[in-house]
Amino acid sequence: MNDASAVFLRARPELEQWRLRQNRNPPERPAPGSELAEDDAEFPLYPISEIVRFNLISAGEHLRLIQDGLARGNLYSVSQHSTVRGALVGAVQAIWITACDEPAARRRRGHRLIAENHRQLLNYHRNMSGWADDLGLDTDRRHALDDHLAWIQSRLDELRAVQPDLSKVTTTAVIAEVTPVAFPARPALQAEMRLAWNTLSSDAHMLLWGATMRAEFSAPPSDTGLSVGVTGTDPAHLANWFALAMHLLRTGWSLYDR
Repeated sequence: MNDASAVFLRARPELEQWRLRQNRNPPERPAPGSELAEDDAEFPLYPISEIVRFNLISAGEHLRLIQDGLARGNLYSVSQHSTVRGALVGAVQAIWITACDEPAARRRRGHRLIAENHRQLLNYHRNMSGWADDLGLDTDRRHALDDHLAWIQSRLDELRAVQPDLSKVTTTAVIAEVTPVAFPARPALQAEMRLAWNTLSSDAHMLLWGATMRAEFSAPPSDTGLSVGVTGTDPAHLANWFALAMHLLRTGWSLYDR
């Protein structure tokens, strides 16, 4: 077994443990009197603990999706890298909220992420309303859509009454704040984490440069001068990012449980 294969193999027990945990019914809730329970009480209509738990679950599912492909012998050139990027997003957002020891700062971060969810949902329904003719919505469905728009806006207004600072959350800024928490006093790993986000974003946005950095190129033929690059043959490229995402997800669950 090579080192890359060992990375994926070692992750299986933890990923399975988190899978079983997410399937608990009823879903787990913070212990009464815990910090997260007190955070939730600030705006019980959308608990902060639930947005944290969702991000952790999402990150784990992305990593299990990669494992499922590898188990079938599929090592892809791009898609598994964009998938591991999704895992990074979920893990770092969970850490970003739970790593705060100061309750007011932790709640502000949680409420900002919840507000971002509501704003995106509002935009979706506004777009649907604007395309009502194209979508063939009848009068009843248009009225229902208007009612739903008003409800989403009211929920956002209620949240703003609790937390005035609902400024936009950007993943790049979140990663910058999380790196010292994930890798304290380890500047090289902090830099690697920022580079991971930069590189994997090229895969998510279907830009070629990230894949070319992983490719092995042959000598260019004389008639075109353009060499051919081959990717998807070396699991080590994926294993490095996968191990990073596992570390972040492990940290996220640990902070959630704390």
